[in-house]
Amino acid sequence: MLKIAGTLNLFFLLFFVAAYSAAYGAERDSLIKLINAAKDDSNKVKLLNTLSKSLFDANPDSSVTIALASKKLAEEINYKTGLGLALKNMGIGYYLQGKYVEAINTWQLALEVYDAADDKKGVANMLSNQGAVYFNQGDDAKALELHLESLKMSEGIGDTLRILTSL
Repeated sequence: MLKIAGTLNLFFLLFFVAAYSAAYGAERDSLIKLINAAKDDSNKVKLLNTLSKSLFDANPDSSVTIALASKKLAEEINYKTGLGLALKNMGIGYYLQGKYVEAINTWQLALEVYDAADDKKGVANMLSNQGAVYFNQGDDAKALELHLESLKMSEGIGDTLRILTSL
């Protein structure tokens, strides 16, 4: 029963996102059609994460909701890579809404997923993202600590983008 209710909620959410995003083109429409037709597997998690990311600027609330659906499915099928990205996307949605506590908490969960998977790039990204929140809140010391930790890890793996964002 819960699975059916969750599927119906996701269907209605996707319907409203489709209606809202009509002005944003065929890419979102295509994603929604693919999601509705997809089996509950890693491909569907990837599609949900892509849709969530596409909604960051236009509708961060829907972005978070879609990322939450991705998170739940990734947990059900034990897809760690998709789980980390869903948590990252949720955090970005919260960040864009100014919900900094939720963003930090969600990115901390993503950091733990990435750390358990020994994904140094993901860990460095989450440290940098958390540093941005602390910077925006005026906690320069904590922001600097996190950015320096991210920088060290990014230099170790040669991640130029993360090196630049940490600097």
